[in-house]
Amino acid sequence: MHNINCNEHCQALDEKGYTIIPNLLSVDVCNELVKMYEDCSRYRSIINMQRYRFDKEECKYFCYPLPSVIKLVCEYIYRSFVHLANDWMQIKYQQWKLSKFRVEKPYTNLQL
Repeated sequence: MHNINCNEHCQALDEKGYTIIPNLLSVDVCNELVKMYEDCSRYRSIINMQRYRFDKEECKYFCYPLPSVIKLVCEYIYRSFVHLANDWMQIKYQQWKLSKFRVEKPYTNLQL
């Protein structure tokens, strides 16, 4: 894995909700992951997405312990973006707090 420009990717996440990190893994590592795909014993769960009307795709969840490359990627991404996730959590918490304690405008022209 190479060093990524966290500021650039954080900005993209803030603006678009996603980011693309090109060349995060080498071609050799990607090929190893591709080889793992067909080995169903590596997965704790396999979801057939066609069942949920998502074409013919599937989602596979690795068993624990995760393959070392997946574990390294998770740790690397977490360390790189944890501050952004914390910022988002604070923003969402503040929004929730404001909405929870919002006082509705009382009716002023009620005629009984």
